[in-house]
Amino acid sequence: MPVTQHLSLASMYIAIHTGIVAQSPADSHWQLISEAIIQLAASQPAHRFLVIGTQKPGENGSGGNLQFKALNPPPSLGPIGGWWYRKQVTKALARQKCDLLLNFDAAWKGKLSIPHVMVLHPDWQSLSKELLGEKKLSGTKLALLQQLQGLCVGFAGQAEKMAAATGIPMEKIQVAGPASLPIFRPMVWVEKEAVKTSFSGGQEYFLYFGPAAPTGDMVVLLKAFSQFKKRQKCNMQLLIALSKPDGHAALHHKLASYKYRSDVRVMQEQTMTEIARLATASYAVISPLKYQPGWWLLGSMQVGTAIAVVNTTIVQEVCGDACINLTAWETDALAQNMMLLYKDENYRGQLVANAAKNIENKNMNVAVAALVRSIESAISHQQTPA
Repeated sequence: MPVTQHLSLASMYIAIHTGIVAQSPADSHWQLISEAIIQLAASQPAHRFLVIGTQKPGENGSGGNLQFKALNPPPSLGPIGGWWYRKQVTKALARQKCDLLLNFDAAWKGKLSIPHVMVLHPDWQSLSKELLGEKKLSGTKLALLQQLQGLCVGFAGQAEKMAAATGIPMEKIQVAGPASLPIFRPMVWVEKEAVKTSFSGGQEYFLYFGPAAPTGDMVVLLKAFSQFKKRQKCNMQLLIALSKPDGHAALHHKLASYKYRSDVRVMQEQTMTEIARLATASYAVISPLKYQPGWWLLGSMQVGTAIAVVNTTIVQEVCGDACINLTAWETDALAQNMMLLYKDENYRGQLVANAAKNIENKNMNVAVAALVRSIESAISHQQTPA
């Protein structure tokens, strides 16, 4: 479904700054930003867009009303390197005579002479607790946010916290919501069996995807899986797909003495397409992460996979009653819910049915419409720069 909201403004030249992109095979941040940029430009044919950054969006990154200006990454990531990089951005904006900046760089500093909209979405960027509204803002960061003409955040709870922390009126804050990637698609039985054959010896499996969680959280996961295996006496596997290599060695060391180590597989450097296929073929997705990516939850629901995660405001907003909301990441509770999913097919089926309803109006089209509203809001609330 295409975005139906169009900018009501006269033809504009809009700069989009993506920041310094360091890609990895499982870099969901850049893939989501890239998809949002391409859809935004395609939905607004009357306007021109200039992407400024170190990486092109999509395969081509240009064409039609979307162009790309490559910037050199800084020689170092310290204060001097950051200053040097921002100088490139401001020079590019001045030379191109852009009308507005849509900024995906959460580390941005400094004032601009054109309307400035910042995007702070935890699914699209690595955000500090300050920018999630969970920690008091520094004076510098507060001043930057207060001088913005528009702000687009990921979730409603984040918007409320940021409004309270900054004094920015809620009408100037747009909520993009969760959006999954096109790689999440339902698979037929034969496709699922092929994935299981490749990754779990043809057996059903629980899937964890994310960074290596703190040691204590991983111990809870392994102990809960032990309880599950001991009581069910089945061939269920546990797949741990790490989004980052950090912690890989420590996890393997812990597994060396684990009783059910032959039923656990740790993977790293999987591509995002492989991760999506793993989720689609899995029996259930489980995770202890406090900051559960909305795109991962939404994508798993889209392909009909059951979910068991620790309850957070983002989980409530994305999943509602379509997942098992664990009040705490605790061994006995997790083991009991793993057994519930395994033994009660009707319950698992109800979660999947609930998911089919909850994913409505949660997609990239809705997120892009929020970006359009942010641009509209920035122009309507434009203030003369100091």
